[in-house]
Amino acid sequence: MKRFVLFVVLLVASVTAMANGDPVSHRSAMTLSRTPVAVHVPQVQLLDEQCRFTLGYGYTTVEVRYLLYNHSDSNFRALPYGFPVDWYGEGKAHWEYSDFSESIDERGWRDSYVRDVLFSLDGRSLAVRHSSDTILVPSVAFADPSLILEFGIDGVEYDVDDPMLQPDSADWNYSAKRSRQLVERFGEKVLSYTAALCRRWYYAELDLPAGQTVELVVCYKVDNYVVSSLYESYSVFGKGLWQGNTFFYDFSPAAYWGDGKASRFRAVVDTCAAIRRPKYDLFEIEGLPMTQTAKGFEYQTYAFDLAKVEPFRINYATICRNEDVAGLLKHRISPDRYSVRLSGSVAKYPAPNLSDMDLSTAGVLKPDANGDLTITITFKDSTLVTGVLIYNGYTKDPATWRNNSRIDSLDFALDGCWKNCGNENGYFLGFVEWHCNGNEMPADFSWQGLTDAAIRIPITERNMDYKVQWEYVDRRGKIKELTLKVQRTTKGVKYDDLCISEIILLK
Repeated sequence: MKRFVLFVVLLVASVTAMANGDPVSHRSAMTLSRTPVAVHVPQVQLLDEQCRFTLGYGYTTVEVRYLLYNHSDSNFRALPYGFPVDWYGEGKAHWEYSDFSESIDERGWRDSYVRDVLFSLDGRSLAVRHSSDTILVPSVAFADPSLILEFGIDGVEYDVDDPMLQPDSADWNYSAKRSRQLVERFGEKVLSYTAALCRRWYYAELDLPAGQTVELVVCYKVDNYVVSSLYESYSVFGKGLWQGNTFFYDFSPAAYWGDGKASRFRAVVDTCAAIRRPKYDLFEIEGLPMTQTAKGFEYQTYAFDLAKVEPFRINYATICRNEDVAGLLKHRISPDRYSVRLSGSVAKYPAPNLSDMDLSTAGVLKPDANGDLTITITFKDSTLVTGVLIYNGYTKDPATWRNNSRIDSLDFALDGCWKNCGNENGYFLGFVEWHCNGNEMPADFSWQGLTDAAIRIPITERNMDYKVQWEYVDRRGKIKELTLKVQRTTKGVKYDDLCISEIILLK
């Protein structure tokens, strides 16, 4: 067996997101180092690298496939391998300005910034461990005069013509000097914070037999840097609102394989799931000269020099829609805490069908003695409800959905109070008529069809309106009864039965 030498190179922390993995020292793998020592393995050539980035609503799905060829007669057994994943979000929330609290980042709406991590070698799953999280670039405080001009400062009087609030240079919004001056003048209430750049290393062990090729696959989902004053409810209830996403990736760490080049390289950006809003025209790709295709963007080349490639960045706008059904269900209020009563109940389609987590069953509403179509939800104890999701129509299959009637618009009441009522606890009602977005043909008839099939009703948070004051968490009220009254329906092709497949209450 030939002897070989491992050349040790220290990785330097970068402000860009490092994503491609590389061989690392044994000690780094054993101690799960946050900044591991990389090793150069010239005997293993990277023949092919295929990257697919699927852009989503607030996250990006990453799949990287490497074809590694051990061109020596030395067997590598349990070779330590490190793969870093970076994301924005820890530290101070991006939106922490005056009344702008409770943002997704601040509230921790997403339980994990890195999800669904899977490593496999020739189709066999690999055991994966990860290091502790670390902050590479901390959040930075800044004062944006435009926010002061637009929203004011809570409890502080100011002159809109104040020269300090007027634009005088290109860096007006984020000037460090201007931020200090504004804090001195108005206090720390004027401060907002950038998100911090964070990193977590994932470690596995690779077997690379002499003279053989192996396929290494790494898959994961990573939270994007979401640039928007989104509230918790707006990832669920704010369909149609705009949000910006930023995704980072760095190809260069894989340069420690072979000669530092991928013999063949291909990167694909799939934009099918990311609906862009033309009004904002926000879609930028930096780092690779990609060509647009029917489904997104693509770049392909040979002898791709991983040491020289620029960091990869994608900025894109999406319509605010939440596809994370698993995350939503963690906020589901258990049906044993309430009961549901339907007007003109039908024995074959009873109210319990609305909370059985089965989209092939449905509840049917009939007019009551007053001709009203109502759903009454009564809680055993006073309960905080942030919103309601209703799977509109009979979502058993496309034909059944078309054939039966569904809700077009509705009104609702909390504890018997209709239309623009409130209470001392601060929850609100403001929808004389709630127009439903659930009359679109669902993309599918499973739980992932939520974004098209569901009606979303915010209960204890205000709608996105810059002209009103926001409600805080401790000012939201608890309710004992929620009443939904159907105002109009969309008739089915064959039947007049008004169907609902599921109702999910969120806490």
